[in-house]
Amino acid sequence: MFLSKPLFLDGSDELRAGLTGLGAPDRAKHDTWLGVEPTSGQTLDFHWRIAANVHIEPIDGPLGFKFFPGLAPVYMPVMWADRYATADADQVALFKGRVYYALDLIQGAKWGGLAAALVGGLALLAFAGTAWQRSRAQAVGALAQLQLYETLLGAPEESEAPVDVPVVAPAGPSIRNGPGRSAP
Repeated sequence: MFLSKPLFLDGSDELRAGLTGLGAPDRAKHDTWLGVEPTSGQTLDFHWRIAANVHIEPIDGPLGFKFFPGLAPVYMPVMWADRYATADADQVALFKGRVYYALDLIQGAKWGGLAAALVGGLALLAFAGTAWQRSRAQAVGALAQLQLYETLLGAPEESEAPVDVPVVAPAGPSIRNGPGRSAP
């Protein structure tokens, strides 16, 4: 058993050479095709056409008997079938509603996320600007208070000689040596 398109459509002309009465294959009637929705890849319409063929040739039988004497080897079509299905308008509308609704939802989420990121970024900039302005105002206020004190009390006089400040080590055990140990 050999499978092909009906009437050997798209096959070699040699396949049809030994047969008579079949007629010429018609692509509209004998070809297989699929109607596929491009976004989802779902098949909405198809025709699957296939033929079953038998290879026949002369065969030497028992006791010198010959089957099909004088016959040239040939592929003989036995049958062909056409399986088809087409989505009706209600099925197509239901399919589009489900698929395109999900795609629209994804698209909306993408743009909504972008909008939320922009609003969040602008809010962060506003917060940072406000905090910077406050810290600047506090620094300017502190500087103004210092200038006011200097104006009211007079500027502190600077001594010309450096002042030595004695450094006194704390009494008791050092942290480095731990309790109960003496320094070296």
